[in-house]
Amino acid sequence: MELKLKYIPDFPDNKQLGFTLHYEEEVLPGFSYFRYLTRGEKPKLNMKDLGYKKDSRPSFNAFARRLRVAVCVRSDFEGMGESTARGYAALNQHFLMFTAFERYANEVVGVQERRYHKALPNVGEDIFKDLHKFIKEVDLNGALWQWLLSQKSNHYQAAQLLSFRNGFDPTKGIYVSAMLRNSFAHGVITATPAGVEQGCVQALCEQLCNLLYQGMVEDFWARMRVVKSNIK
Repeated sequence: MELKLKYIPDFPDNKQLGFTLHYEEEVLPGFSYFRYLTRGEKPKLNMKDLGYKKDSRPSFNAFARRLRVAVCVRSDFEGMGESTARGYAALNQHFLMFTAFERYANEVVGVQERRYHKALPNVGEDIFKDLHKFIKEVDLNGALWQWLLSQKSNHYQAAQLLSFRNGFDPTKGIYVSAMLRNSFAHGVITATPAGVEQGCVQALCEQLCNLLYQGMVEDFWARMRVVKSNIK
């Protein structure tokens, strides 16, 4: 699936400042400017200025590379029906996108697995409220939701999913993504689990890919805006 950002803010011109545009710029606008500001013997910014973990710059670069893979990947499954192939392609892209999110959350922002809902502090709740509405629209019989809930490995996971489902905390929607990622990684989910409407898994994966992508990029942009006025 092709992923596109809703908007792209303006960043300083690389030709005027004399910095290189990197390949990751295509999927993470502002990355090249970030590199320009944070590298060298006397960098203009450090990671803590941006609210990230100290000395996490190499991890941020690795995150940007993985994000590029997740945005650019296209999967082809020969010998499968068209709907099944699309479902697995969406699961595969979502898996890669969530691994980018894990790197951003764990190694750059500095939150652990049970605090993933705190990983995007500069992103409004509306993006998660839209996810809540979307799931109800595509999973009309609730079969996919019940399937995901059945895959919980502990009471904590169930509590987070139910908190989101019942509308108590929209940001807990991130654990829907985590559950899908785990189910695919361990080979327990198919493109159409028993009782789930055809195309439902694909639609949810695509929605989550967009949420994660837009969310991570917007969080990065917000941090850059905060420090921009202090840069000379």
